[in-house]
Amino acid sequence: MEVFIREGKARKFKVKLVKGEDYEPLTYDGSEQYPEVIVYDPKDVDEEGEPRELVPDTDYIIGWPMNCTDAGTHKFTVYGIGVEYSGSVTKSYKIRGAKLWENKEDIEWPTNMEKDEDTGKIEYDTFPFEAGGVTIDDDDSLFGLNKGTDYTIKYSGNKKLGVASYTVKFKKNYGRTKTLKGKFKIVQADIATDAGAALYLPPQYFTGEPGTYAATPYVVCDNERGSLLSKGKDYKIRYFRDEKHSEDKEITKNSPVTADDFGDKTSMTIYAAATGKGNFDPVSSLSGSYTLYLMPPSQPAVNLGKDVKVTCRSVYYKGVRIDPSSEQDEGAGHLIDAVQVKRDGEWCDLTGEELENFRNAVTVDLIGANNMNVGNASLIIMGKNSSVTGTPFFYGAKKVKFKIKKSSS
Repeated sequence: MEVFIREGKARKFKVKLVKGEDYEPLTYDGSEQYPEVIVYDPKDVDEEGEPRELVPDTDYIIGWPMNCTDAGTHKFTVYGIGVEYSGSVTKSYKIRGAKLWENKEDIEWPTNMEKDEDTGKIEYDTFPFEAGGVTIDDDDSLFGLNKGTDYTIKYSGNKKLGVASYTVKFKKNYGRTKTLKGKFKIVQADIATDAGAALYLPPQYFTGEPGTYAATPYVVCDNERGSLLSKGKDYKIRYFRDEKHSEDKEITKNSPVTADDFGDKTSMTIYAAATGKGNFDPVSSLSGSYTLYLMPPSQPAVNLGKDVKVTCRSVYYKGVRIDPSSEQDEGAGHLIDAVQVKRDGEWCDLTGEELENFRNAVTVDLIGANNMNVGNASLIIMGKNSSVTGTPFFYGAKKVKFKIKKSSS
């Protein structure tokens, strides 16, 4: 259709939005919505004195905004066309926010609170403790809505055991929904099943000194943040000579490791159990083992914690947790940028083949409160036996920080 928009003087028109007796306000429903519009010529009336309505696409066209879906005020413009009408009139209409429910009884609460008829006490839904804070909107979603876009939620007391509270406020498209306030109870978590924690135990070199048998434990939660738990606060660690963790095989001050434990061998396996404490159920535990060396193997022994300095390269934010085994991330070993090793009291740089051998002689995993978002992140470097001739045996572990930077794109 060929449209002519007349320039110059021509007949004027007016625009009104239809709001009759049965009028219902437009309410957000996820679809495009347009008001009923009447365009008329106030000077051209019929026998009953009613103004003549103009014909769409003959006398006028309407320019609608790109967004006619979301709640809010939307402007549109009516343009006079053809040979009779010219000019334009801009009007606005509203799409109001939706209500998720009309009555309080219809609310599908994310958590329940009920009074015990016998005791009169309030009983709350329970959630296991989570390092970093317990949240009730799994996958950033409540009621099928998107967090941040459709609602916000704030917590109080969600990082410790006891009763926590939350406030949900609805935004724009659901802005007519009343604010929700609720409570829930946080209880001790199972360190294995709820926290999904893993126990890392690096190999250790026994010097004969008391306590040198004990590997430094790292307990890391399998959550989005990869939270690192605290020894003594979140768990206690015990060491054993057997896999069954027999009481008579426990390693203590009164029953320490000695050279006699090795027999005619140069290494032995130490078994460990990390038992929940504080925020974690003391009945729950994690098990692991590591190799304790009586003397250095064929290659020299180097303590990662004391005799090695590591600098890591920065990585760019990708919106997901960094995967240390991902080829896309070039393997976490390649986060290691520079290494210095103490030799005869002097710090020496590892370069070329020595640096590559170091990367192959250690295992690397990500730990700590952040390994996804922009900011500081942490990883743990643990020693392992290397078959590369001339490469030192790195034992123990080292925690190293690196940075996650804003995406360059």
